[in-house]
Amino acid sequence: MSAASPTSRRGQRRHPMATALVLVCLLAVQARAQSVEVPSRDNFLRREGHAVAVLGDYLYIEGGELSQMSNGQRVGSWSNPTNTTLAVALDRSWTTRDVSFESIPHGDDAPYTRMGALWTSTDGKTMYGWGGTNPFNVINNGSIKPRLRVFTKNDNGASGTWRNEDPDPNILRSEAGAFTSCNGAGLMMSAKGSLWSDGRVPPRYGYRDTVATTRVVQGLVIYNMDSRTWSNETQDESSGFQVPFGPRRRAGVEDGAAVCLDKNVGTSGRGVAVFLGGTQGEVVEAKNPQPLDFGVVNLYDVSTRTMLSQTTTGEKPEGTVTGHCAVAAGGSTGSYEIFVVGGRGRSPGEVYILTIPGFRWFKAPQGAVDDSDRWRHRCAVVGRGGRQMIAVGGLPSRVDNAFGSKDPWANGLKVFDMTSLSWGDSYDSAAPVYQTPEVVRKWYAESYPGRDAFKWDSNTTKALFAQMSVAGGTSSQPQNGSSPSGTNPDGTNPDGSSSSSSSSSSSKPVATIIGGAVGGVVVLAAIATVVWWSCFRHRKQARDQEAAELGGTSVAPEPGPGQGQERAHAAPVWRDDKTSTPPLAEAHSEPSPSMLEDTSPTMLESPQVYHEMSGDSYYSPSPATAHEMPSATIPLELGPGGIQSPIQSPKYRLPPS
Repeated sequence: MSAASPTSRRGQRRHPMATALVLVCLLAVQARAQSVEVPSRDNFLRREGHAVAVLGDYLYIEGGELSQMSNGQRVGSWSNPTNTTLAVALDRSWTTRDVSFESIPHGDDAPYTRMGALWTSTDGKTMYGWGGTNPFNVINNGSIKPRLRVFTKNDNGASGTWRNEDPDPNILRSEAGAFTSCNGAGLMMSAKGSLWSDGRVPPRYGYRDTVATTRVVQGLVIYNMDSRTWSNETQDESSGFQVPFGPRRRAGVEDGAAVCLDKNVGTSGRGVAVFLGGTQGEVVEAKNPQPLDFGVVNLYDVSTRTMLSQTTTGEKPEGTVTGHCAVAAGGSTGSYEIFVVGGRGRSPGEVYILTIPGFRWFKAPQGAVDDSDRWRHRCAVVGRGGRQMIAVGGLPSRVDNAFGSKDPWANGLKVFDMTSLSWGDSYDSAAPVYQTPEVVRKWYAESYPGRDAFKWDSNTTKALFAQMSVAGGTSSQPQNGSSPSGTNPDGTNPDGSSSSSSSSSSSKPVATIIGGAVGGVVVLAAIATVVWWSCFRHRKQARDQEAAELGGTSVAPEPGPGQGQERAHAAPVWRDDKTSTPPLAEAHSEPSPSMLEDTSPTMLESPQVYHEMSGDSYYSPSPATAHEMPSATIPLELGPGGIQSPIQSPKYRLPPS
C-alpha cells in the first residue's frame, strides 16, 4: 500500500497538467478549424438557405448556411450560418474556379437568417431582405422582433450598408416562401412559420404550446418600395378570389418559385408575377403536402392586385417539384421564357421552359452538370445581354449528410446559357443578347395561333398580355419594333441573312392577274360581311349584358370555349375601412381535428373559417364553435432564465441566442 500511494498521488498530481494539455490541444484544433465566410475552392463544401439578387454589375448572395473544410478536416458537424453578404462582379468575365467573392459586413444587430426573400428596387442600388428563420431552430432577434433589412449600395463598387426598418405589425414573418420583385413591389407568397421565424405565429393561430411545431402561414405579402407600405392579400375561398390558389385553396406555398414579367405585361404594363410549383401542407406541421400542378400557372396582376390563372400545354414538369429555381428572360420573338431548374430529387440538368404568351412548356435537352440531384439552389439572370443564368448553391436531397458532401460545382456555382440551352463553368461579361431558343422560335412560327385565337382561361387573363407583340404562324406581324418569330431584333435570320423575301422578276399572264384581282374582291367582300356581323353581335351582347346588370330581362351570354367565367377585381381584395390595414393571415379550413383541441371538425371543414383581425377569433356560422384567441400579440421576453413567453411554463425556457 505504501508503495502504491506515491504512484496514486503522482497520478493525481499529473492529472491537472494532462487536462490543461488536452484543453490546449482542443483549442488549437478549434482555432485551425474556424469557419470563414469565403472558404477556398478546395475547402468549400455546400451552401443552402441563401437568396440571390442582382444590383448593377454585381450578383449578391445573402443569408443561408455554409459547410466547409479546414486543414483537411470538417469544420463543425453540420454547417455554419453566414453573417456577411457576398458579391460577385459581373462587369468582367470569370470561371467558377477562379471567381472572386467580396464580403460585405451585415453590421450590428443583424440576425442570422435562412430561407428568406430578397427583393430589389428599380433604382438599381437598394435591396430588401424579409422573412426567413434562424438556422438550427434557435430564437434570435429576427424572431423576437421581425424587421425589414434594407441594403443601400454605394455609388462605386459592390459595398454598401445594411439597416433595419420596422414592418407593418400585422405582417407575419415566414420562411421558404416563393418571392420575386416586380416594378417596385416585393412579393412573397407565405409558406410556414414557427417560434423561430416569428414569435407571434403560434399564438396568432390559437396555440399555446409556442415552442411546438411549425404552422402554415397564409397570405401574399406585398411591400411597396416607393410608399414603404405593406399589405397581405389572401386567396382562400372566403376572400372572394375567383381563382383559388393551389390544391388546398389558400394563399401560401412552400419551396415554390416566382418570377416577374415586368415589361409590356399586366394592367397598365405594371407587370405580372408568375407562381410555379411548390407544395401546400396542412396547417399543423405542414403535413401531407400537396403539389401545385404546372398544368395551370397562377398569375398575379400587380396593378389590380388580382390573382388569375392560365392553363398550359406541352411537356410540363410532372409530379411534385419543390426547391427548384426559376428565372424569366425576354425573347427575340417578343415573348417571355421562364426557365425552371432542378428541384428536390431532380437533376439541375432538368430544365423546363414555359414561353408566354403561348403558355407552352418545352423540356430542354438534358444538360451535363456533374450532378444528379439538387434543390434549394438559387438562380439569377446576369450580364448586360441577359443571356446567362447563374445557379448558386443547393443541396442533394438523396443523401443523409447533405452538408458533408462535396459540391461538384466549383465554389457552388454553375452558368447556364438560356439561348443555346447549355451548362458551363464560365461567365462571359460580353455575351450576346438573349435570343429565344430555337425550339421555341420554331413553335411560334409554325404552331402559335396568335393572341386572339389562343385558348385563354378568361378574357381577363387575355387582357394581361394585350401589349405583348408576338408573331405566330397565323397571327399578325408584331408591333412596337418586336422581331418576327425566328428572326433577330435587327430583322435578320439567325444565320445572318435578310429576313425579307426577294420579289420575283418574272412576269405573270394577264388572265392570271385579272382572275386574282376578281378573287381578291370576292374574298374582301366576304371578310367585310363577317366583320360587320361580328361587330353587330358584339354590340348586341354588350347591350344585353348592361341591361342584365341594370335589372333588365336580357341575360349575358355564356362564355365561349376556353373563355371561362370571370370577375373584375380592380379594387384591393382586402378592405378595412376603419384602419386600412390588411388582415394578418388566413387560418384556412382543413378537416384536421388535431388543429385545435376545443374546435369541432365541422368548423375546420367549413370554407368560411378564417382568422379575423377584429377580435382575434376563429369565425364560424355558429357562435358555439368560435374559438377565442389571444387578443393581442404575446411578446417574447428575455429574462434571467432565457427567452420565454408569458404564456409558457418555465420548462419551455430557451437559452438566449
